[in-house]
Amino acid sequence: MSPGEVYESLGGGMVGLLGAAVLILASLLFWELKGQIKELRDGNKELREAVNRLADVIESWTPDGQRRRLRQP
Repeated sequence: MSPGEVYESLGGGMVGLLGAAVLILASLLFWELKGQIKELRDGNKELREAVNRLADVIESWTPDGQRRRLRQP
């Protein structure tokens, strides 16, 4: 839906202008937030990998983890 269609559907005039302005602002906000979500997901991916590496190190310190390493050739 374009701003012109919103303007026409609201009968034009001041209400139509306000409706079109709201549509434009909402779409700009949507695209900005979508970009931020993508950046946060990428950052979370790196943090998840770091946590998994730390968990592997801690697990290797446990007696069960040490037994597993000793069994492997």
